[in-house]
Amino acid sequence: MQLSLKNDNDKFEIGNKIRERRTALGLSQDELADMIGSDGNSISRHENGTREMKISQFCQYADALSASPADLMPERLSKKSEGKYAELIDTAEGLSETDLEILLLMAKRMKAQAS
Repeated sequence: MQLSLKNDNDKFEIGNKIRERRTALGLSQDELADMIGSDGNSISRHENGTREMKISQFCQYADALSASPADLMPERLSKKSEGKYAELIDTAEGLSETDLEILLLMAKRMKAQAS
């Protein structure tokens, strides 16, 4: 499942946050790639915001960079992370990839039914 973002600015901002965390930890792109089972070219494209990433990759970045997924989200999205949103994010952080996909599907169905 791809991490779908509404605009390229979001991908770019996530990429910047990944790059900032990586460099703050003193990691090269190749070192980060080894940590998440990827390659340096993919890391570069994600950091530049030119490539979509899967939810599982996003979570792998967060784990490898000792960050929460919320730390890597664009500011416009993290502003919603108050109250129930924060509780949902905290709950989701401990779930497996399969459970995250199920949670996402449930949320999408609930949203569609509410429309």
